[in-house]
Amino acid sequence: MRITYLYYILPFFVNAIWAECSDLDYAECIYWSDYCDWNDELQDCFETGGGGWEIEYGPYNYEVITEDDGIRNGPDYLDGLLYYPIDADLPYRSIIITPGFGGGSSTMSVWGEFFASYGYISLVIGPNDEINDSHE
Repeated sequence: MRITYLYYILPFFVNAIWAECSDLDYAECIYWSDYCDWNDELQDCFETGGGGWEIEYGPYNYEVITEDDGIRNGPDYLDGLLYYPIDADLPYRSIIITPGFGGGSSTMSVWGEFFASYGYISLVIGPNDEINDSHE
């Protein structure tokens, strides 16, 4: 029963601490200035992608294929993005990347790029419904 109890508590807890920059008011936006910036004209907070870390890409160039280019859209996922190295030595390794609860595939795109730059074929997929899918 404890696992069931935590299952019901966890979604509430995660939703209570999770926020986008666009959800913040002026004071909160300024407080989180490593990640967000305030637009005076629009009176809105937007994400800057900060956080104090720089991504160090690998030695290989890469390209991406999207569902618009012909990747199959599976019924169990949304927004497939296939990143692949264009100048790495064969055989390629592969990895599938999907976000955790409440995230879409766009939140993981940088990881697809990162792994492709190190010689991986990386497929980034997201849930059909970021909040209500079971994520199993």
